[in-house]
Amino acid sequence: MDIVISHMAALQVIRQPYFTRRLATAELCPTDIPDRLPSASELNEARETLGQLNGIEGELGLLVSDKRGAHACDGARPHVLSSRLPAGSLVQVAPGVRCVSPLLLPLLMAPNLSEEEMLMLLSELIGLFSVANGARKGLVQRDRPMASPEAFGYFLSAMGRPMWSAKLERLVGMAPARAASPPEAQLYLRASGKFARGGYGISSASLNDPVELAELGGDAPTTRIRKPDLLVSATGKGAAAGVRGACLDYMGAEWHSSALAIKNDALRRNELLAAGYVPFEIFSEQFDSIDYMDDLMASVRDVAGLPRRRMTRARAASERDAREEFWARLRAVDMQAWTSRGDLR
Repeated sequence: MDIVISHMAALQVIRQPYFTRRLATAELCPTDIPDRLPSASELNEARETLGQLNGIEGELGLLVSDKRGAHACDGARPHVLSSRLPAGSLVQVAPGVRCVSPLLLPLLMAPNLSEEEMLMLLSELIGLFSVANGARKGLVQRDRPMASPEAFGYFLSAMGRPMWSAKLERLVGMAPARAASPPEAQLYLRASGKFARGGYGISSASLNDPVELAELGGDAPTTRIRKPDLLVSATGKGAAAGVRGACLDYMGAEWHSSALAIKNDALRRNELLAAGYVPFEIFSEQFDSIDYMDDLMASVRDVAGLPRRRMTRARAASERDAREEFWARLRAVDMQAWTSRGDLR
């Protein structure tokens, strides 16, 4: 049997802990696509014998190169792809079973995802988390991203810039690299987005960048690395005032409510302040409030020395409407179902 898993089933495979190890061999994986679906008996046997297919819910999305081979098959959903694929498009996950790579998957899913869904999918692929049912907070952490913005650029060029590549390349440029959770990705997208699109226009914001800080209270001078969720380096008046930057952390109650976590958060704030950074924190209740976010992000901009904006009432109202609409769409993204535009199996 020879199958290539795609679409939602591929995303479920990509999220498995073993996949990262297999990804290292993607450049060596053959990129030809089978011209037909397997038989129902072949597919059932594979599901029963291959542990890599355990836990994949629903039908298997499978690629075929010829629409004549896309026959009815219980448990499978065919997707025809006749294009030649460059190296790195597929990943071998088991004998006779390949899966589309994190670089190819968004291109295949692009016709059926909204822009906000695409941004959240990309935030997972170029980030430091994977959505996982049954895990704490529904997430697992990764040491390194499965893809990078630069890799997407090279891949789309090697593909010959097919349909949807322009949309994908634009969204890759907007998506957050190194987000460690969906709320961090949402925070970045809201902070860095253009004003007219519902963001706060902080294009210099970065996620989880390492900051070297002096450890307070030690017998000898020592330093430690802190990684604020969102970092905005100071410029202009902010830098002139001796401020190095503004930091904003999303405070998930699951991680920051224990006595030890509260103590560590206080130590972290003190180290940031001593080094010239101004720390801000936000919880989910405030994150959901446009009024609170407007005031908070205005303070972040002021601390970082970004210019204050003057605008007409009509423009201010229009931009506020854009912020409300963008947050409503972003908050509605379901990173398990992806239901905005039809069936993605």
